[in-house]
Amino acid sequence: MTRARDNANLSPTIPDARMPNLTGDVTTSEGAVATTIATDAVDIAMLSATGTASSSTFLRGDNTWVTPTDTNTVTALDPVVGDFDYGQTWTDYSPTSAGAGDGGRAVGSTYTNDTGKPIFVYIGLYATASSTHVSIEINEDTVGSGYIGAIYHRNLMMFYVPDDATYSCPSAEAYDMHIWHEFR
Repeated sequence: MTRARDNANLSPTIPDARMPNLTGDVTTSEGAVATTIATDAVDIAMLSATGTASSSTFLRGDNTWVTPTDTNTVTALDPVVGDFDYGQTWTDYSPTSAGAGDGGRAVGSTYTNDTGKPIFVYIGLYATASSTHVSIEINEDTVGSGYIGAIYHRNLMMFYVPDDATYSCPSAEAYDMHIWHEFR
C-alpha cells in the first residue's frame, strides 16, 4: 500500500508566524525571519578559530591565529616626506589651448623645482598621432613612461619632484599637453 505525501508541509523554512521573537545579543523583529547579531556581541573567545590569540599573533581570514613571518623589518621613510604639504597649494599651469604652453608650462621644456620643498606634478597628455610613447624625466633620467594607443586618447602622468631637481615631459614623440598642475 502506498501513501500519498503532502509536500506542502515539507518547507525547509519556518513560517513567519511561527518564528520566535528573539531578544538580547541576537534579535528579530516580530514576524520577521531574519535575525541580527548585535555589535560587539561576539568576542574573541567565542570565535571558532584555531591557534592561540596573543599580542604576537593575528587572526587570518581562514580563522587561524598565526605569528607574522617577518617581525624584524623596519622601513625608514625618506626624511623629505615630513616636509611635504607644508603650506603648499595646487597651481594650474595648463595652457588655454592645447600645445600653447601659455599657462606657464609646455611639453619639451625643462623646469627646476626651486620651492625648497618637494612638489607633486600632475600632467594630462594626449596623442597627436595614431599612437605614441610618453615619458617623464627628473634630472634628465626617465622616471616614468606610458603609451597612448590612439589619436586624441589621453594619458595622465603623476610624479614627485625633489627640491632643486629638474623635471620635464620631453617632446620626442607625437603628443601634447592639456593639463599641467603642480602641488607646490
